[in-house]
Amino acid sequence: MSYIGLTTNQLKTRIYGHRANINKYQKLVEGGITNTDVQLARLGEITALLEHTINYKHDFDLTQVKIIDKTFKPSALSVLEMCHIANTDKTVNRRTEVYGLSNTYSGILHTIKPSVTRRNNPLSDISNHTQTTNTQ
Repeated sequence: MSYIGLTTNQLKTRIYGHRANINKYQKLVEGGITNTDVQLARLGEITALLEHTINYKHDFDLTQVKIIDKTFKPSALSVLEMCHIANTDKTVNRRTEVYGLSNTYSGILHTIKPSVTRRNNPLSDISNHTQTTNTQ
């Protein structure tokens, strides 16, 4: 399973945020909090990754994160994220994250093959990117 997310922060900062949220969850569970508790439900609303971790007890390998796309335009991040979520099988992302994607794009996304472009060139170093995280 994969998680696709966007950030305007450095990748290590975003991963730190995911780890901190997972640590909060683990401390709540160790303290006897169950899935029916309001505190845990609120925590699951933060990200789809955390929601999946809570609901299915899956661990995500946050050391195996890769940048799947980049852009110089922060305003384009949500569109890129929607495209990647719609075009990727087996993500833990909420399907509501693609509701803003036009049906026109949805119909042709599966025909697009990944290629190295200025946007997703691994040699470019910009902080605006979408990320994918795999489960263990």
